[in-house]
Amino acid sequence: MPLRVVLQFLPYWIREPLLIVGGLFFTGVCFHWYVVKADWRMAVLSVVFLGISIARASILRRDWRARPRADLAG
Repeated sequence: MPLRVVLQFLPYWIREPLLIVGGLFFTGVCFHWYVVKADWRMAVLSVVFLGISIARASILRRDWRARPRADLAG
C-alpha cells in the first residue's frame, strides 16, 4: 500500500526509471533462482520481467525523445 501511494505521487520521469530498475532487479533474482534451483518457472518469470522492463524502457525513451528540447525552444 505505501509503495503504491509513493509511486502514484511521483512524477512520470522519476517513477518510470524506478519501475524499470525494479523489473531488472527481479529479472536478476529470478534468473539466479533458476540457476541455483533449476526451476524452469523462474526462467519464465525472468523473461516476463525482462520483457516488461524493456517495454517500459522503450516507452520512456519514446516519450523522452518527443519532449521539446530547451536549446531549440527559443
